[in-house]
Amino acid sequence: MSPHLTGATMKTVKIGNTIVGDDQPTFIIAEVASAHQGNIEIFKEIIEKIGRAGANAIKFQKFITDELIVPERPRYQSFKKIEFTEEQWREVFEKARKFRWEILSDVFDEKSCDFMDELGVSAFKIHSTDLTNPYMLSYVAKKGKPILLGTGGGTLEEIKKAVQMIKSNGNTDIVLIHGFQAYPTKLEDTNLRLITKLKETFGLITGFHDHIDAEDELATVFPCLALTLGASVIEKHVILERESKGLDYESSLTPEEFKKMVKLIRRIEKSLGSGKFELSNAERKYKEEVKRNIVARSNIPAGTKIEFEMLAFKRSEPGLSPSETSKVIGKRAKVDIKKDEPITEEKLV
Repeated sequence: MSPHLTGATMKTVKIGNTIVGDDQPTFIIAEVASAHQGNIEIFKEIIEKIGRAGANAIKFQKFITDELIVPERPRYQSFKKIEFTEEQWREVFEKARKFRWEILSDVFDEKSCDFMDELGVSAFKIHSTDLTNPYMLSYVAKKGKPILLGTGGGTLEEIKKAVQMIKSNGNTDIVLIHGFQAYPTKLEDTNLRLITKLKETFGLITGFHDHIDAEDELATVFPCLALTLGASVIEKHVILERESKGLDYESSLTPEEFKKMVKLIRRIEKSLGSGKFELSNAERKYKEEVKRNIVARSNIPAGTKIEFEMLAFKRSEPGLSPSETSKVIGKRAKVDIKKDEPITEEKLV
């Protein structure tokens, strides 16, 4: 287990059977979103292939189009085409339960929230769509399950109010998720440092939902950078293939790419360390090899009173540090000390 960059407090949240937070492995979420294109067979295939890619969780988006968007909006018909029936969702969950991961869901209305709760999701994601919707925030909070709160496009004041609304309804298991979708999001718009700011400001677990161009050479590496800034959760869109240019394809990784990203994250975790001033065995060995010790500048016969001019500071066998010359100067050599030999207290009287 590798800890993440921590703020003033150490906090964890239990999502299903998984402990998430500081001093825990990164919680990696495969976000299906609209990648199924409204086709349940494609949906099942995504689950099957991502199920072997190392994700800690898979996340869906449950909505009722007519509760989410007005017909005049450009994406209304797109949402209508990909909306599943409750019976289809039961099929999806039956498939997803075959894998050892947590099942999460964005919920965009109260009925969808109730239904996903009934199906047994481990946690809810409140999309930034509802960051300023106190009624939805309250409704989801009262379910008593952990909440991943999307902060994309939110101001500091809006995020504060949303967090307070959730807490005022008795739910303190909150994870703040930074990131937004711009199909794809430009590197210069990602503002990774905000991850650290969110962590410091709210004292909550933070995560990063990456949306950069999936064709970018950084696509599998970029989420790793978020770990160094304090993210304990990584969320990434997945898709079977991008050639067909389906919904959300711009920032979605294929199963093989997602698997590569997971491996990179697990490697990076090992490099993070504890953030404490604790020397590893390798660093102790390094210290012994490179630090200077007090040695004799020339041969010092037994009985000689040690003066500063007789000392040199060099890499040598273990001995006294240059900062410990007060333990040497003014003492007499108990034995003959050869040139470049470490001068230790045992050789002095």
